[in-house]
Amino acid sequence: AYFTATNTEDNKQYPIGPTNSNGYAYREGLPYGIYKVVETVFPENYTTSGTSQWTVTLNSSNKGVAVINAVNKLKTGSIEVYKKDVNGVGLSGAVFTVYDSSGKTVTTIGPTNSNGYAAKADIPYGNYRVVETTFPKNYKAHGQTEWNVTVSGANNGVITVHATNELKKGHIEIIKTDAEDGRNLSGAEFTVYDSSGKVVTVIGPTNSRGYAKSGEITYGSYIVRETKIPEHYQAGAKTEWSVKIDDDAPLITLDVTNDRQYGSVRVTKIAEDGLEQGLVFSLTGRSVYGDTVDMKVAVDENGIALFERVPIGSGYVLSEENTPDRYVIPADKTVNVEWNKVTESFFENILKKWRAELYKLDADTLGNPQGDATLAGAVYGVYKDGQLLDA
Repeated sequence: AYFTATNTEDNKQYPIGPTNSNGYAYREGLPYGIYKVVETVFPENYTTSGTSQWTVTLNSSNKGVAVINAVNKLKTGSIEVYKKDVNGVGLSGAVFTVYDSSGKTVTTIGPTNSNGYAAKADIPYGNYRVVETTFPKNYKAHGQTEWNVTVSGANNGVITVHATNELKKGHIEIIKTDAEDGRNLSGAEFTVYDSSGKVVTVIGPTNSRGYAKSGEITYGSYIVRETKIPEHYQAGAKTEWSVKIDDDAPLITLDVTNDRQYGSVRVTKIAEDGLEQGLVFSLTGRSVYGDTVDMKVAVDENGIALFERVPIGSGYVLSEENTPDRYVIPADKTVNVEWNKVTESFFENILKKWRAELYKLDADTLGNPQGDATLAGAVYGVYKDGQLLDA
């Protein structure tokens, strides 16, 4: 530091300084009188702290010695931060911590505003470490997160930090089950679309535990659609989901069920004597889902026995359960049931038949080996309930 002492009577000036490493400087041999003392040169990076000029008197009462205690303070500058995403859009909510060379916290900067800007003034000149300590919601580091800076007279004491963040990434997981018994279903696939309809990724196929998980998906809003259904199943009540991956839900879990596939079996029944209604048919076997099927349906007034909502499968056996004694029992039939189709089957009841053989003999010649005991030309009628059936 340098000072100038000016005699107020003759305006003669006396330089004092520079101060030494102990901050001390003096000037001898000044005539007694009144002096105006001004700090004319401040130490590097320092400025006045309160008073920078003094009026003192040198006389016999103070033995010609005047002591001035001059206090300086470091100059101050500022650190400003610009926080943006990878597309150059400002991000709010970021906070930066400023540490001195000893690691002590000096101040914090932020949170950044909607334009991604924050600043802190009155930071004393010196060396600092600036660290991004709070990221905006849903964002993480992209590149540099620490900066070593020197606040000084360069750039008018303003330090500018440019920081970039990128959206975090999360996941979507699928749990796929049978809607009826909760068994795990493999082979399902789901497609993830962004807001513009562009395919982001495909999840699946689900494994033997009915599970599939996506790779990393950038935070955001998406549409998930089931685009491949497990074999022998059909879509459940819901096939599309709107999801949002963010800090509140970094992992989206979708529990998705599929409905089984069903078909129908329609039996058309006729009988030789017209009997239709009241006969019962059974349908037995094992579906493709491994379940035992045992269904019974009676023939309606139209001669139809309709088995509805039959699980798909092959090798089902159709049997007539209560065939009246007068009919020949029809043979069982094997049918296959396909999804959303009606399998047709036909049963006919045939009356049991009997045969009568009649021999007309001459009673007089019966037993005579030389005579012909048979007689031609006789006619017999076959009656049932008083009605002639045949002759």
